[in-house]
Amino acid sequence: MTFGGDSNPGWIVAVDTERAGVATAFSSTARTEETQGGIWGSGGPSVDADGYVHVTTGSSVQVYIKKLGLPGIFPDSEHNWGQSVIRLRDDRRDGFALAGTYTPFNYTEAQIMDIDLGSSGVTVVDLDPAHSSTPQLLVVGGKQGNVYLLDRAHLPGSLVKRPPPSDDSGSDGSLLPPGIQPQFGRRGPINVFGPYADKNAMNDQARSRTTPAYFRSAAGRHYIFVSGSAKTGPKVDKSTPPGLARLEIMTSPGKPAHLRIDQLEETQTFHNPGSPVVTSHGGEDAIVWVLDSNAPRTTPLVGPNAPRPVLYAFDALTFALLWKSAPNELATSGKYNEPTVVRGLAIVGTDRIQAFGLLPSPQTDRTPFPPLFSALPMVTTRRPVDPARVENGRAVFEVRCAICHRSGQPGIPPVSTLARLDSGRIVETLRTGVMKPQSVGLTDPEFTAIAEYLGSLPVSTTPGERESESRVSLSGRALYVRHCILCHMPDGSGVPSLQPALRNNPVVGGDPATLIRVVLDGRPTPGEDTVHAFGPALSDLEAAALLNYVRQAFGLGGPDFEAGDIAAQRGPTQNRR
Repeated sequence: MTFGGDSNPGWIVAVDTERAGVATAFSSTARTEETQGGIWGSGGPSVDADGYVHVTTGSSVQVYIKKLGLPGIFPDSEHNWGQSVIRLRDDRRDGFALAGTYTPFNYTEAQIMDIDLGSSGVTVVDLDPAHSSTPQLLVVGGKQGNVYLLDRAHLPGSLVKRPPPSDDSGSDGSLLPPGIQPQFGRRGPINVFGPYADKNAMNDQARSRTTPAYFRSAAGRHYIFVSGSAKTGPKVDKSTPPGLARLEIMTSPGKPAHLRIDQLEETQTFHNPGSPVVTSHGGEDAIVWVLDSNAPRTTPLVGPNAPRPVLYAFDALTFALLWKSAPNELATSGKYNEPTVVRGLAIVGTDRIQAFGLLPSPQTDRTPFPPLFSALPMVTTRRPVDPARVENGRAVFEVRCAICHRSGQPGIPPVSTLARLDSGRIVETLRTGVMKPQSVGLTDPEFTAIAEYLGSLPVSTTPGERESESRVSLSGRALYVRHCILCHMPDGSGVPSLQPALRNNPVVGGDPATLIRVVLDGRPTPGEDTVHAFGPALSDLEAAALLNYVRQAFGLGGPDFEAGDIAAQRGPTQNRR
């Protein structure tokens, strides 16, 4: 089994089922302070016929959030296997031993931008040795939308450390197709879900987070199916076809295998699909099943607007759409989910078990399942343990937490959701969990006070409606949460030595034209070091709302900005959203 997320190294452990204990374990990093290499991709480890275990590892979002750059990736550190494929030998007496590694040529650029290779699991494929010099293969994808084919018996990496960073796609150690890849202008890995990018493929911009599926047709052809979504739009976060691809493993006696894109499905739009599943009668009548969550990655899965997934069935060899579930027929499910198909039933685990199959006779249309929980509000109040501590928790929450959790931003749970959580879970999330970076400087008593404050709030079983997208997009506070909070922190304190504090910052409280240039162009005055520019991402009205909020929250106040002030400062060729 594998585990390890963004703020922790990845781990794989083997459990002795006879003694009910851990038999052996392997970490993706040799040093706990090098927090990367989480093993969280769908599908878990893959084991081949010889007993070798294969996993993929990821990056760390903290490198992106804290702008750590290349030093935060530790490319020269021995036994750091972030953003890699790992092959392990498992001996019952001696435990795990590293037997092979692969790291993409551009792993440093991808890790800096949190574009995980480890968002995909590894698929084992075996060919007839008479047909290829590389009969033992691995296939893996990643957030960039690339698909890599590897000779698992001879993985190209060292057993000591990852290769030096490179910008030469032709130097990649995977089994490269012979032709020029258009995204590189030279040989390199195949990009299936585009556009190819090294800088914008995280969160809703990620092209794929799924494990490939293998199918051998009756004609003896070897196919790999991958799911994801191409991206478009000003922020490269709008899903568009293709969302399903069939690749063929090309073989020739005595030569290495390689991949070729055989067909793309161009009629359906997937937003955040799970891994494809292939069913067939031997090599005949193959069907590809894909469960799409039907919403971007950051969409909340709670509340009246929670997405309802869609299950698709395609002919594997023509990509004709055979069937898909009706709107709202499936209940809300987890992200990256996939169906299980057995004996003619397609089974989906959502907040219940739902199954689809051929009916013996014509049936009337099925009524979508109602929600499991009553839509009638039921409000309760939990008695606070210590009123003084509750008041302290409220004060800390207002300063450190409220800006995000009252923003209405997708992906950030509102206060009404936090109020339902167990106090122990809140404390651990702040102390050691995903909110640890945002809780720096707080003490254990303050963690407990925040939990008691949230526990004292009324709880309703019916979450409130989310703000409309138009209202959210024009809220200065919401725009700050969306674009600025990761670098400059909720209280405007910034990240020491990396990102400046905004509170009482002379630029924030100074000349309005200079502040506008910072947001639009990413530099306070011409010739200074460039930082991130938001001009292309914000309309004039949104930029004005953001600046008004920043001035009021962290500066010295002043006259409100208007859309015309922003328009006057834009360069003549700068894009507007």
